[in-house]
Amino acid sequence: MLAALGALAQWLAWRLKVPSILMLLAVGFVPGPLTGIFRPEQVLGPVTFPFVSLAAAVVLFEGGLTASWEEMRGVATPVRRLIVIGIPTTWAVLTVAAYHLLELRFELALLLGAILVVTGPTVIGPLLRHARPRGSVASVLKLEGILNDPIGAILAVLVFQGIRAEEIEGAFTVVSAGIVKALVIGGALGLASAWLYVKLRERSLLPGFLHNAVLLPFMLVVYAAANQVQEESGLLAVTISGVALASQKRVDIEGSLEFTEHARVLLISTLFILLTARMEMRDILGLPPAALGFVAVVIFAARPLCVGLSTMRSGLTGRERL
Repeated sequence: MLAALGALAQWLAWRLKVPSILMLLAVGFVPGPLTGIFRPEQVLGPVTFPFVSLAAAVVLFEGGLTASWEEMRGVATPVRRLIVIGIPTTWAVLTVAAYHLLELRFELALLLGAILVVTGPTVIGPLLRHARPRGSVASVLKLEGILNDPIGAILAVLVFQGIRAEEIEGAFTVVSAGIVKALVIGGALGLASAWLYVKLRERSLLPGFLHNAVLLPFMLVVYAAANQVQEESGLLAVTISGVALASQKRVDIEGSLEFTEHARVLLISTLFILLTARMEMRDILGLPPAALGFVAVVIFAARPLCVGLSTMRSGLTGRERL
């Protein structure tokens, strides 16, 4: 049912020439909050969130496969600044907004801000496909989404763990150690998995008909293994693995890229419908006016400030920055 609804939404978006995200949200809203016909928890049960996590891992891996070190070098400065400057800026603005507008405790405002720093390929990808920006903008936005998604996920988990620590010093230690651990584990497993897959292909230990059949399950194992060592480092591992595979020239991955692209379209469609269908109408109608103000801050304050500060003297033109 989810796959069929997703395909229908994608087709309608194509025919009506609107962003697919809007149509996916609408298609998920009707059987979910509007009519109550479809409840994901009743259908999928306890596998709902594991499925969402694995689907996100596949989407990020596919995003990594569409990137390469060569592409990154071309827009290295703005992308690096959007990560190094943009994430803390967005986090700070949204934390303050959540604290004052939503009247959350500071710890919860800090956590919400950390969660919302993510742009992610699940959102950026469909929008880029619809808008088709020219020049460096498409590469910058795509790479920002691919890179800040795992970083944002790790940040949110570590902030949550830090909040649970009893003292400030303990919280700082938890967050600092977690960041280092996630970078080391994610980087090491990501590079090692890409190297191993290439070696299997090079030595003809993997027949052609199994290239794609093995690739995604292999990456999901890497994702799960990294998460066992450090929570949410699996997203970083599969992203790095995808970028490493895209950057090497020893084996051809065009067939795998086409396969994962099809999987991405299906999974993104399923994810948006699934998550939209989980919402309750009473929660939507019960949103206070302050929530709309918070959304306005996200769109009209946090993001423009993030981009403005991050892209100063970055080589992008004024029009590209806008």
